[in-house]
Amino acid sequence: MKHFLLLSFFSFILTISYGQKPYNDPYTYPGAVILNDSSVLHCNLKYNQKNENLICKTSAENIEYSAQDVIYFQFYDAEKELNRYFFSLKTEKMDTQFFELLVSGEIKLFVKAYLAGGFIEQNQTITTFHIDGKQVVYHLFYDNKGVIHRLNNFSEEILPMMQSRVSDISSYIVNNKLKLSEQKHQLALIKYYNNLVQ
Repeated sequence: MKHFLLLSFFSFILTISYGQKPYNDPYTYPGAVILNDSSVLHCNLKYNQKNENLICKTSAENIEYSAQDVIYFQFYDAEKELNRYFFSLKTEKMDTQFFELLVSGEIKLFVKAYLAGGFIEQNQTITTFHIDGKQVVYHLFYDNKGVIHRLNNFSEEILPMMQSRVSDISSYIVNNKLKLSEQKHQLALIKYYNNLVQ
């Protein structure tokens, strides 16, 4: 219920940038954390994606939190010039992880970075970058009834959620010559749909 309320509260937020710094980022950012007991902490934050933990640094101490301890955290990334919002959410495997909010609205889209192994799968919902000689893979995820699922097939997983506005969606696809195999067109369509139903 807490996750639903927070996601509803932040439904006005729209972020279309892969802002995550991969893995052991040496920098900390001033930000805020909401813990499971609803307490709010203001501290310098460091998110370690590899270990899936959050370190809250104050002048007195450093406190480490797992995704199970946190509902939500946010900070301003001056390098990327954007506010970044992370939610602790249950996946379809029922484990809890941090996911960065990418698109908000009726259809919520999240992004998560992974350090790639030797083999990179070819998937329309993955964007890859090379950082410090390592390849980072960004996977997209969507919220379906409070559970986070990895996005594998846009047409089968996201389009059915837009059935209430199928005529508008069809016209938008045709008029804008969208190719639903392209990630930028997928994001444009989700943004359009979310604006229609807000």
